[in-house]
Order: sequence, then structure tokens, then C-alpha cells
Amino acid sequence: LCPEAVAASLAKKRSAQSLCLIDIGGSSSICSIVTNGTHLQSHKIPWGGIRVTESIQRFLAKEEQFAVGWHEAERLKRALAAVFTDTTLAKYRSHKSVVRGQDLSTHVGKTLVITREELSGVTQPQAEEFVLGVTEFLAQLPREMVSALLAEGITFVGGGCQLPGLAGFLQEKLACEVVCAPNPDLACIRGLQ
Repeated sequence: LCPEAVAASLAKKRSAQSLCLIDIGGSSSICSIVTNGTHLQSHKIPWGGIRVTESIQRFLAKEEQFAVGWHEAERLKRALAAVFTDTTLAKYRSHKSVVRGQDLSTHVGKTLVITREELSGVTQPQAEEFVLGVTEFLAQLPREMVSALLAEGITFVGGGCQLPGLAGFLQEKLACEVVCAPNPDLACIRGLQ
């Protein structure tokens, strides 16, 4: 992430003096604070999309005695994984998907139907871990800066921010606007447009 380039592009759209950008990648997320086009501070959170995929693999092995490959777990994540606020789970809980893998007790191929509600048992703790990392970073900053950042809102970039509901979940926890950049997986290369 080049925070200065992304922030400069974003500043053209908004009259922001201070920006908080969070680049959610595969294995980590980087929170960057940019003020007047100058990068002030960054913080790395060891959380990203790959960790969610691996958590899905561990969940299926532990709860269902069912082994899936990384690509099948990634496909399942893209199909069903979401982060919910208290008001949104009821709307989507019945969504389901088929996953193919191997029964760990018989070592025979097996097909399993997983619901979005079952998978929320994996994604919700992961989202809580992410929010904790963001709040710990913000707690290290001067209060005036945090107030300005929260008034302006937070912008997500990076492919990992496409996890449905993550922006709304952070928004609910921090009581500030949280938006995903257009084409977030390309924002590091092209800047915010």
C-alpha cells in the first residue's frame, strides 16, 4: 500500500485533512494514518483473508470431521462467509452451499451442506479479532487525531475488505462511517478513483 497515493486520490473526492486507510490483505492488514498527504503512522494487524480461509478449514475438521483443501475452503468463504451485526444475521442465516472434501474418519470423499449461520461461528470471532486490532491502534493515537479520523470515517482497500458485512461491523463498533473503496483489490495499484 502506498498510503500517500491512495490518500491523495481520496482527498480529491473529500476535503479530508486526516484519513485512516485500512488495507486488508491476505495475511495481514495495515492501518495507515495520512494527514495533508503525508503518511504519519502505520500499524500492522496480523489478520487477513487467508486467516479466514484457514479458520474455515480448521472449523470443518474439528466440528464436522471433514477435511477440505485450501481452494475449496476459499471457494466456500467467497460463497458464504460474512460478518453480521445483530440485525443482519436473521436475514441471511438460511443461505447454504455444498462443499466437497474427505471424511476424516473413513478417508472417503464426501459432500457436505454448510449454512451461512454455521460459518458465522468462524467469521464472527475473526471479525472481532480484526476490530480489536483496529481499536488498539487507534488507542495509541492522540485523542484529537482519533476524533478527526472518526469524524471523516475509515476507508477500506485491499481484496480482504470484500468480506460481506465487515465494513458495517466495524462501523457499528466504532460509531463512524466505514466504506470500501471502489475496486478495493486494485486501489493499491491505481489509487482511489
